[in-house]
Amino acid sequence: MKRSIKGINTQISNPIDIVISNNEIFVLDNDQVLVFNKNDIDNSPPKRIISGQNTQIKQAKYIILKDHIITVTNSDDIMLSFPETAAGNVSPL
Repeated sequence: MKRSIKGINTQISNPIDIVISNNEIFVLDNDQVLVFNKNDIDNSPPKRIISGQNTQIKQAKYIILKDHIITVTNSDDIMLSFPETAAGNVSPL
């Protein structure tokens, strides 16, 4: 089944990379990570967002999810790691 998440409520404006886990979709978009339920469709809002100055996410290039850790790589190749359930303006591990 083909699905799409799109629209103003998604807050997706410039998707850079995506990771899909068992139950969630992680979208790296500008300087934030938007997290959706895997079954979300259409104009669904994210269930949580990792964003803000404390995250240190800047000009991100890649996102990886392994062993319940989200790792974002910035354009300067600095890797930032967060718990899989992180939300808000959280500091990296």
